Amino acid sequence: MLNETGLAFQAGGYRLPSSRPSQQAPVAGEGASLATVPLAAWITGRFEDRGGGGASDLFLPKVELISGGTLGEDWSYFAEWRIVSWSLDSDGSILDRSGRFEDLFAQWQPAERHAFKVGQYRALNQTDVSLRLSPSEPLLFNNGLPTGDHRGRRLAQLDRFSPASRSPSVGYAYQSIQGRRPGDGLFHHLTVPFVGELSIPLSSEASENASFELADAKGVYAETFYRRGHRTAGAHAFYSDESWLLTALGTYRWQGLLLTAGLGVDDRSSQGSRRRESLAAEYLWTGSDRLRAAAGLRIENVSDDGREVGFAPYFVVSGPNTQHTFLLQVEYQTQPAGDLLVIDLSLLF
Repeated sequence: MLNETGLAFQAGGYRLPSSRPSQQAPVAGEGASLATVPLAAWITGRFEDRGGGGASDLFLPKVELISGGTLGEDWSYFAEWRIVSWSLDSDGSILDRSGRFEDLFAQWQPAERHAFKVGQYRALNQTDVSLRLSPSEPLLFNNGLPTGDHRGRRLAQLDRFSPASRSPSVGYAYQSIQGRRPGDGLFHHLTVPFVGELSIPLSSEASENASFELADAKGVYAETFYRRGHRTAGAHAFYSDESWLLTALGTYRWQGLLLTAGLGVDDRSSQGSRRRESLAAEYLWTGSDRLRAAAGLRIENVSDDGREVGFAPYFVVSGPNTQHTFLLQVEYQTQPAGDLLVIDLSLLF
């Protein structure tokens, strides 16, 4: 989870924010104190148990290489490549999608308040679902909508849209009101996601499950939100010929407590409309720089999806939080349709 400095670093195109708000953030590499190799690795081992006689296994869901930084004064980039990407299928088998990109994009900021982005990334900007404390994504953001009638299993899987899903996209952002930090202010985003996936498959199975694909546009996604630190309020909408989505979202932080609430409605031409509801409360303990711990509870529901209201308590601890760190995440999801236990142990360096 990013603090305010991290939010400013991300919003400023991976440039460290200036100590004086009126001064433009420096370009990485201009001073010796900023020199670094922009490369990190994230390795995770997972135990997953779906309970009630469902699938259960211990496996390696991801080995990622991550890089981000500046390309001159106006350009920045971010890349997150999963050289190992395994997931547990419903029948208990391991699905191999090694070689796919989580993120791979470049951003051009020709003027102070304008930015263009191209590549593969999540459409949602108000909250960064990639940097959540829990191992799973909220249903509010990842319950996919159909966007077209594509033939073939692979394209049929990729044509669905959700605000948290990654798609090849082009986007434009405008900041109409500036705040004290680059991450603060009133932001407006317009994104056109495309059916497909950017990948370099690293196994024969991944060549089928994570092949490089690029097809037509899914629709149009628009988002407006105001941010001041971890306090945000906004709304986003998606429209295609097959479906539409409208969501209101807010976050509020008071000391170590962070609240996130969202309410949305979507409509699918073949199945009708439904509500999306989510409420999350998280407490982050910051009494030590060497050890950080957090606990949270997420309550969520998508009407007409065949499941009742779901509850997801989770616990997180990390340390020593230097150039290398360990991260433990434990989450238990409970619903009448079935329970799920996920334990992730990660090494980041």
